[in-house]
Amino acid sequence: MFDSINLRTEYLKVKNVKTLFFYFLSIVFIPALIIISLNFITSLLINNNFQDFEFSNLTNQNSEKILIPLHNDILAESIKYNTFNNKLTISSTKYIYRVMPNPNNKIIHGYTGINNLGFRGENDLRVSDQATKKIVAFGDSCTFGWGIYNEHQTWPYLLQDKLNAYGKKFKVINLGQPGYSSTQGRALFNDWIDNIKPNYVILNFGWNDLWHSDYLTDSQLLKLLQHQNNPIFKFISTTSLYQFLKLYSTKIMTPDQKQFRSQNPEKRRVPLEETISNFEFMIQKSRKIGAKVIILLSLYGKKINELENIDSLNLLIVDRFKNLAIIPNLESLRHTSPSAENFYSKDYFHFNSVGSTYIAEEFSKIIK
Repeated sequence: MFDSINLRTEYLKVKNVKTLFFYFLSIVFIPALIIISLNFITSLLINNNFQDFEFSNLTNQNSEKILIPLHNDILAESIKYNTFNNKLTISSTKYIYRVMPNPNNKIIHGYTGINNLGFRGENDLRVSDQATKKIVAFGDSCTFGWGIYNEHQTWPYLLQDKLNAYGKKFKVINLGQPGYSSTQGRALFNDWIDNIKPNYVILNFGWNDLWHSDYLTDSQLLKLLQHQNNPIFKFISTTSLYQFLKLYSTKIMTPDQKQFRSQNPEKRRVPLEETISNFEFMIQKSRKIGAKVIILLSLYGKKINELENIDSLNLLIVDRFKNLAIIPNLESLRHTSPSAENFYSKDYFHFNSVGSTYIAEEFSKIIK
């Protein structure tokens, strides 16, 4: 009787093992085999329908590859627009693009002072001396110093020199990035503000927010790119099967241009409400950590038709934030000033060394 029970128990064990084995085959092995087979087949089919799209510096090891289906004009055009005009940048799924890191502090395309993080200034952003007051400047090419090849002639560098000449200790950290909108600036701000804990924050955004975009806004583009930081997605996206499915699904599923334009009716990189929201976020967070905020408006020496709404944006920023931030008038930089053109480069909105010196002087009067 016991032998019969034992035999039955052993039979059930064997049966359960066989059942589990077949379950394993049906749930794991067979689907995996199918996927591998499809992956091999689709790798033969897709050929050159996809490209690894790096924004500007194809050999720079810091550049992040971003996969774009070639037929998807809406996505491709949005990204090309945002990157190809900037010779200093590499791709970034976190910020869309950024200035390439330069750990050896070499001169890049004539620009001096680009550091290991892709900012202009010293490699080490830390300030060990607690008596030293910290000023951090977030902005676009006007803060970075586009067209000013010598870092020592940029207004953040000159501001530090002028403040220290008063006998006080200041460090000005220039986090300006060419081509940045307030949306990109907000992402950068959020990554650095708590680490630096500055006494003053200078914000300089506006020009790039207004720039024309038929397709994606910067926020939409960032949301689309940021999921590529996920390690699982990075692994999956290397398979030919994924590329095949994405290629042919986007042909069917990608919204047409009208749908994108309905989400971006202003046809701007950053809609007006979002620009104001970005400024508000950065101002409130700065004030929360005890930092005073200075806004450098987007000024110009001569009217620029392509960006004719900049005056309206400046007026709105002043109206919304005049009680929360210091907004210097900087009369000599305004196009209404007879000598305004002397402070700008030939495009009339990037400051030259004369304009940088003027800004540094005016800001030093406020801060000292």
